[in-house]
This record gives sequence, structure tokens and C-alpha cells, in this order.
Amino acid sequence: MQYGYDAKEFSDLINPLKRYLRSCRGKPWFKVHSELSQKLDRRSVTGSHIWDHVMREIEVDCYIGDGRLAYSNVRTYSWTRDLPVVGLYVHPKTGLICEQRRRRRRR
Repeated sequence: MQYGYDAKEFSDLINPLKRYLRSCRGKPWFKVHSELSQKLDRRSVTGSHIWDHVMREIEVDCYIGDGRLAYSNVRTYSWTRDLPVVGLYVHPKTGLICEQRRRRRRR
């Protein structure tokens, strides 16, 4: 192993992945999923790692509850309440990739 200022480190550059997913807004999720599946091998460590980032960037299991778009966050185990969707998501009826931006509060 190398130590010091010139040591090699793992860099997690996911901005190109975020830009790619944002460019896919309006496209069907199954097409984007199949395109990524062709390029990335989930059996490899790097492919699995990138898939983890993909699934963190886009919410796939959304539903319309109480008149708003929501999801249950399994990662933080908050099954008791619905959480509002912010960011990229797959629309539950159309299957298209959409984006919901955070609403800013007025002061």
C-alpha cells in the first residue's frame, strides 16, 4: 500500500451518472433499465456498485397515496408513514422517469 499525499484513493465520481439519469427524463424506465443492464455487469464489484448508485438516485417504487406522490423508505425503515418524493422517480401509472423538485418555502 502507498501512504502519503500521492497515495491512490478510490474516487466515487457519480455526477456523470446523475447527468445521464437526468437526461433520461420522459423516457420509459424499462428502456433505461435495459440499456444500463447491457452496459453494467451486476456480477462485478464495480457494476454492482454503480447499480447501487442508480437505485439511490431514482425512486422506483412510488405510489399515489392521499392525493400525492409518495413512497415508503425501506432504507431507513420508516414503514409507518409515507414520504414525499423529491428528485427522480418512476411515475407509477405511466412508467416514465420524472423529476419532482423540492419546494422552497417563502419567508
